[in-house]
Amino acid sequence: MTPLSKVRAQWPGFTPWWIAIGSAAGLLNSAGFLASVFFANIWSAWLAADIAREHGRGQAMRRAWMLIALGMLTNAVRITYEFGFLLAGHIDSSLSPMLGLRQIPIVASLVAMGLGLHAMWSSFRSLGLGVKLRKLDWALMAAIILLIPPVVWSRRGLNDARSPFEIVRYLQFASPVLLAIPASMAVVLYRISRELGEGFMALALRWMAAALGIRLVALVLATAITESSTAGNPLVIFAHWAFLAALLCRRHLSHVTSCLVEQYSISGPALLATLGWKKIQH
Repeated sequence: MTPLSKVRAQWPGFTPWWIAIGSAAGLLNSAGFLASVFFANIWSAWLAADIAREHGRGQAMRRAWMLIALGMLTNAVRITYEFGFLLAGHIDSSLSPMLGLRQIPIVASLVAMGLGLHAMWSSFRSLGLGVKLRKLDWALMAAIILLIPPVVWSRRGLNDARSPFEIVRYLQFASPVLLAIPASMAVVLYRISRELGEGFMALALRWMAAALGIRLVALVLATAITESSTAGNPLVIFAHWAFLAALLCRRHLSHVTSCLVEQYSISGPALLATLGWKKIQH
């Protein structure tokens, strides 16, 4: 096992530490917040693209992970754009209208994420997972939908809602609706994880469901409840790092599988010989 493989083998065990360290760094100041979320998104994009390559071309799961990687990367681009304005001292989009253009990558990221999660659900449904949802699942998704109107209504007072760019104003109101789609898919992913039982795949889906749900809660807290754009920042940071935790767990599953295949290729023939397989074949 190479040194890099040894590190990868320990990733899930370090997951709480990754989340704690990343979240703490993001609470320092505005720059720390952007840096923390940027790092979590870049790492998530790399892991998602790496996982996608494990699946064959044309497969729904490959498309799902590539779209998730695209969503994470697009969000990282948005953070880089905002960070440039932060360094220049322009943090108020009402005074710096160009800052409002961040709504474009925000919406693009949410669209890619929603499509990716739908493709993932389609792949699981082909295996008979996530087909039958319970009444509680439908109730949770209905509650998510009911949260959207007050959030959209409250966003009329945010700076981007008064942008001189018409597209920014429309996208600013569309983002809560688009965020509700991944949040609804979180309910489905959690149900699939319960059907899977235990294991790294189930754990990855649970982290992913938690991350998507928390992002919606952070949005509600920041707009419909407190009307402060920074009130939900701690939850936003935690959500992005929890999503990274999901990808770390999923990537560890690939590592364990490859190690088992490698171990079998080395010791498998000898083990079969010990069990008398060759004799049976003759």
